[in-house]
Amino acid sequence: MYNIDYGELAKRDMLEIAFYITIEFKNEDAALKLIDELEKTIETRLSLFPYSNSDDLGVKTNEFEYQCILVRNYLVYYEIFEKEELVLIQRVINDKRNFKEQILMK
Repeated sequence: MYNIDYGELAKRDMLEIAFYITIEFKNEDAALKLIDELEKTIETRLSLFPYSNSDDLGVKTNEFEYQCILVRNYLVYYEIFEKEELVLIQRVINDKRNFKEQILMK
């Protein structure tokens, strides 16, 4: 079983998602439910099956390789560290945004 950790950009992404839903839709409950669903899906799915990714959504450069899963309409990008048995969540991005641009601006 893999441990799950969140990078700084992923933490910021999730705060921005919650803030946007709370402010734009004036619905704090919906924001909290979405964040809860994202966290639960990430925890349960990736701790047991970190390679259950969407190959066509991943991003690979010379520096890093991000796996990706889709949770509702959010792309969750992460790295797998085998030795440490760790999944590090790097970004959580709405699927309508230019995800490659968002990933590469780390």
